[in-house]
Amino acid sequence: MLGLEKKYGKFKFKSTAVYDNSLKYQILKSNKADATPAYTTEGQLANSKEYTVLKDDRNFWPSYNIVPVIRIKTLKLHPKVKGLLNKINKKLTTKTIIRLNADVDSHGKSYQKVAKNFYKSIK
Repeated sequence: MLGLEKKYGKFKFKSTAVYDNSLKYQILKSNKADATPAYTTEGQLANSKEYTVLKDDRNFWPSYNIVPVIRIKTLKLHPKVKGLLNKINKKLTTKTIIRLNADVDSHGKSYQKVAKNFYKSIK
């Protein structure tokens, strides 16, 4: 909180308690907090009428970019995987990741089904 206040000034929040990250939307919904750190790709933010994503115009939060990572040993055994991972990575825009996460977080679909359908759609 101190770092955030150094960048943006003092805040008058209801609470500065720290909660488990998985509870953040429950905490907001129950009116126990005014704000929470979140990732722009969280499914709960897709088409949300309750929350808005604020622009960090003072660059307090670092960028979290998704990148494919593979063990060198695995890549040597399966060299075609590199092209596949790079193809998938090019299609994973922020908008796409939000939609995929919303399918899981808001629409109750399984991770496996969402991933499989996404892969089929880019083949």
